[in-house]
Amino acid sequence: MSTIKRKISSYSGGENSCVALGRESNLVLVQDSKQDAEYARTPAKQPTIVFADSYWPAVRGLALSASSGGVQGAVAIELHADGAATFRGVDTDDQPVTLEFNVDEMEAWTKGVADGEFDH
Repeated sequence: MSTIKRKISSYSGGENSCVALGRESNLVLVQDSKQDAEYARTPAKQPTIVFADSYWPAVRGLALSASSGGVQGAVAIELHADGAATFRGVDTDDQPVTLEFNVDEMEAWTKGVADGEFDH
């Protein structure tokens, strides 16, 4: 996904530590930007949750609900008591992917989602 233009929330304060969301054709791709350096030489191997763009409104709704839940065929988001979260989904090969985000990353992402930063 490194060749795909992706966004992180403007609320991340310029940190390269956030939920990173990109789009390719009719797909939404979700990564953890903290992993960019680790996969700089092999970007195709960076863990990426992939789902059809048609699921984005439901995923957006889940993010704004501030609740744990899932969008079948897209992603499950488990919110932890401390405000951190675990995202679970699958990659393009239908292999399971788990991404962990801390409370600051989740707060920045949720604010960005609320402001429509990831809508297109």
